[in-house]
Amino acid sequence: MQAFRQVLPFLACAALAPPSALACSCSPAIETPITQLYRWQIGRQDTPGRPELKSIQNLLSPALYQDLSAAYQLNPGEGRGYLDFDPFSGTQVYTHNVLVVGCSGDSADVAVFTGLKGRLSETPQRLSLQMQQTADGSWVVGDVSYPSGFQLSSFLSGLLKQ
Repeated sequence: MQAFRQVLPFLACAALAPPSALACSCSPAIETPITQLYRWQIGRQDTPGRPELKSIQNLLSPALYQDLSAAYQLNPGEGRGYLDFDPFSGTQVYTHNVLVVGCSGDSADVAVFTGLKGRLSETPQRLSLQMQQTADGSWVVGDVSYPSGFQLSSFLSGLLKQ
């Protein structure tokens, strides 16, 4: 059984990767901040209220951090739009796990396993994370693209202009 658990991520990665991509071919420099982001995401879900982004500021581009912080300050009772979904899964349910499926240039394809608390959905959410390299050579998440075709940065920009 232990050998199967070690092979499972590779099998899932191979099954989820687009045929044109080399499955799970991300450098550790890109994969590490993504893994850290989703570790934070999974760990904070049972904390009531809006998430505290300060602890992941170093994992997000300055623009994304600023816009997300501002969006989380919006109050739905003020009669304007607000951020009513989880930006790192594109859902309103729990994030259970993430698998970095592959990379192409500065974009990482991820499968986010979501569902109700204690129960996985059948199909993972497929997102594309646009990564940005910082002046010190590290990588951060600069934007998120969702299957429906919209991008987090565009959504946040429109939301904050209301």
